[in-house]
Amino acid sequence: MLDGSLAELRRNLSSREGHFMPESLLESQLALLEPVGEDERGRSVRIGVPVLAVVAAALAAVDAVRADA
Repeated sequence: MLDGSLAELRRNLSSREGHFMPESLLESQLALLEPVGEDERGRSVRIGVPVLAVVAAALAAVDAVRADA
């Protein structure tokens, strides 16, 4: 799960051309979003850093989930 502040998510969403979700829905979507629970096999990865760092963190999270299986 990618995790970021409202400002980071708004900035990312507004920079996308032709994205299916309008920026006006962002806050309502975040209000409904449930973080990964401690009893679930997922991980959160912070955004707001360079893309390669997000990718590296996501790959490390996948490896961690696989190791926990």
